[in-house]
Amino acid sequence: MRTISLRSAQNEPALSKVFSIYGDRFADAADTAAAEGGASNSMNIQEFGNCIKDAKLLERTSNKTNDELTLKEVRQAFSGSQHDNAESDLEKKAVAEGTRSSHQSQMVFPEFLEAISRIGTAKWDEGTVVFRIERAIKCVANILS
Repeated sequence: MRTISLRSAQNEPALSKVFSIYGDRFADAADTAAAEGGASNSMNIQEFGNCIKDAKLLERTSNKTNDELTLKEVRQAFSGSQHDNAESDLEKKAVAEGTRSSHQSQMVFPEFLEAISRIGTAKWDEGTVVFRIERAIKCVANILS
């Protein structure tokens, strides 16, 4: 896991920006006012789905294998990345805000990274797990290109 952590750290500025951009897509006025510095501190399932779509991860990338990702797999990645308890400061803040009913309906940045990892392992069968996760990270980071 350390290898993945180091490699995702190289893309962290881009991933953080993508998270902020997509996290603001469906924010209401209260969410926008609560966000620090104009950046979103959480993302819902609709925003995450749009991010994955724009990263072209829903599309088939090879004629040799069926690597088309389903919306069900996207929902599962979102749900699977949710933690049962609000443990980090970001999660506690999301729960404490009057604009959000539950941290389970929103993901914070560390959960976003975990969900992208889950997408990579769900989408591709070939290559090592590290390779598949890195591939998904690059797809999401390349949204900004």
